[in-house]
Order: sequence, then C-alpha cells, then structure tokens
Amino acid sequence: MATIRFVNLKQFGIFERMKVKTLSTKYTKKLERDLTNLEVVLHCKKYEKDGDAAKYAFNAKIQRPTVFSTDASDWDLATAVHKVMGKLERGVQKKFKTQGQKQGKVHVKQSKPKRRK
Repeated sequence: MATIRFVNLKQFGIFERMKVKTLSTKYTKKLERDLTNLEVVLHCKKYEKDGDAAKYAFNAKIQRPTVFSTDASDWDLATAVHKVMGKLERGVQKKFKTQGQKQGKVHVKQSKPKRRK
C-alpha cells in the first residue's frame, strides 16, 4: 500500500489541496505497480506576488525502498504537479529498469521456421 505524505499543504486553498491530492494519488498508483512498500513525501510551496498569479514549487521524494527525489515548479498548479510526479515516475523507471516490462508473466517470442521454395 502506497502512502503519500504532504508537507506545507496548509498554505494552499481548499480547491488547490484537492487538485494536488487527486493528481498525486493517480501517479502513486502508477508508481505502486513498479515498487512495493512505497512512501512518497511531497513538499509543497506557494510563492505569492502582489498580483493574481502565484508560483508553485514541489519537491517529491520516495523513501522506500531506496531514496529518490526530484523537484519542479511552474505558474500553473496542475502543470507543476504533473511535472514533478512525471519526473519521479520516469526516474523510477530508469533506475529500476521497469519500463516496457510485462508485469507478472514472461513472454518469449517464438519465431516461426522459414520455408524455402
């Protein structure tokens, strides 16, 4: 069972919190296919200026079974979450070489013998 721990999420609004939680749970379900006993720590930061726009920065870290971390920032909340979780997913696939593997079964492609005329 994968667990997600959010740090500094209280500085976000209620709709922003819901969006961060839903997007991150989708990605952790994908990560759970590759790793078991997964714990993701997501550090959230919101930089507000005088105007309407706010910049969002995220730092994601996997603590079990090994430590792997990445970070991303953007002016759009959903884009920032997608960036950081996508980087995390690609990093895990690269580190553990799980990309393109069939889960649970080994498929061996058998070649047919060629006929000569």
